[in-house]
Amino acid sequence: EGGITYFFGLTSTNYYYYINDIRFLRVAGFFDEPGAFALFSLFAILLNKIYFDNRKVEKYLIIFTLFTFSMAFYIIMIGYYFLFYFNRSNLKYLVLLSFCIGAASSYLSNYEGNNRTIDYLYKATVQRLENDEMGMNAVDKRIARGAGDKKIFLDYPFWGVQNTNEVRGANIYSVIANHGLFGSLFYYAFLVYFLFSLFKLKGSTRVLFLKSFIVILANFFHRPEFFSVFTLLIIYSMIRYMNLYSKKIRVTNSYQRRSVKDLHVINPGL
Repeated sequence: EGGITYFFGLTSTNYYYYINDIRFLRVAGFFDEPGAFALFSLFAILLNKIYFDNRKVEKYLIIFTLFTFSMAFYIIMIGYYFLFYFNRSNLKYLVLLSFCIGAASSYLSNYEGNNRTIDYLYKATVQRLENDEMGMNAVDKRIARGAGDKKIFLDYPFWGVQNTNEVRGANIYSVIANHGLFGSLFYYAFLVYFLFSLFKLKGSTRVLFLKSFIVILANFFHRPEFFSVFTLLIIYSMIRYMNLYSKKIRVTNSYQRRSVKDLHVINPGL
């Protein structure tokens, strides 16, 4: 994002805070900032869901990523829970969780003591959604960033501005502002192919990948630039899995049809 990144051996971060000589920080792993770490943790969660569906690994990935204090990750995880786990039987847990989050947010917002740990938690979470002295919060700032890129897109709708220095990035308009509508079709061609491959599946497997696709799209509101090789390889692995699975189903169905036909030839009375 153009700022300073600090490396502490096991992790890096662009934000840290001292409390009585104890360093607290927003975990970023080996990425330049916590939001990038949260994005790839989300991909890891999806890959685990698709390939292994290991609940223990999923739980650890989510818990570790909570320490990025990425608000986007928190919001997307709420959507992830609704897509993959929500049902009427666990509604009471959702109500309890909502109450706890509301109570904790209220406590942090109204705390007037001198406990620096609580102050840090407030700055890393609730304060990011509250207005600053200019009347803007983190969401407003991202919207403001998007407003500039939206204007660029409206000025150059078909071919884009073709100058990354003019595009602020990290918002839903950044890609179409940079590449225009025509270029964005090629930029996101792999997602179109993902969707095409998805509809060749059937039943619960199609539902699984459709939910995963929705989670991926949720990132477009704050990180639409899917240009890194690592990101493309992750999504390609999902597409590859879908194609191999649909091919396996076709081969299985073809084999079953031939088996039934052979039985009729051997015993016409069947």
